[in-house]
Amino acid sequence: FRRNNKKLMAIFVVAIMIAFTLPSIMFQGSGRRDPGKDTVAFYRQPDGSETEISRKMLIDSELNLRILQGFGADAVTFADIFGAQQTGREVRSSDIAIYLLLFPGSRYSQNIRSAFYQQAQRMGWLMDEEKAEIVMRIIGAEPNKANTYYLLLAREACQAGIQAAQSQIEQFLQNHGKYRQMGLPLPNSIAAITQEFGISEKALKNALAEYLAILQYGRTITDSLALSEPELK
Repeated sequence: FRRNNKKLMAIFVVAIMIAFTLPSIMFQGSGRRDPGKDTVAFYRQPDGSETEISRKMLIDSELNLRILQGFGADAVTFADIFGAQQTGREVRSSDIAIYLLLFPGSRYSQNIRSAFYQQAQRMGWLMDEEKAEIVMRIIGAEPNKANTYYLLLAREACQAGIQAAQSQIEQFLQNHGKYRQMGLPLPNSIAAITQEFGISEKALKNALAEYLAILQYGRTITDSLALSEPELK
């Protein structure tokens, strides 16, 4: 990532853009919540309408993220990104941006954030209080927000009519097996994950399909966002 500073900056610009294109979410009072009330938040659509977010929706999103990480989806995504960079294929900034939003605590995510911090340091941004604050906000891991980002991105992808094709799921599983044979520490089988989380194979593939739809949604919306030279400075 250090070899192309503008690409590195673009990734974080895209991450911010993706986060800000999502509907705003308003959590109810931060104090004690009535355990009998399932609605914990609302998110506001561009037309001003509001949709309830239940506690179960956030729990399910958190579980899906745990399943995806348990299966090594984050590692496979990073290997895809790294492989594309090494072979000269196109690296989608949106894939990396969504990766940072959904898996902020992974060591791969930390490597990307570290590279950005070092670049910001070389550019003298940390000497400026305002710029330093922006840098720290961008690179700061937000594990407590990952399930919210996942929930909103999944709903936006669904509303946009974006679904993962069966061929995409099969390709992901093939890559999973390929990277495991290359030495990436990944689970040996789907059965290992279904047993660990007490879920069916269908539930695992549904989680993968939703994640792949999110990646496709990120590519779709960022294709319409033109990053100008000033935005990367």
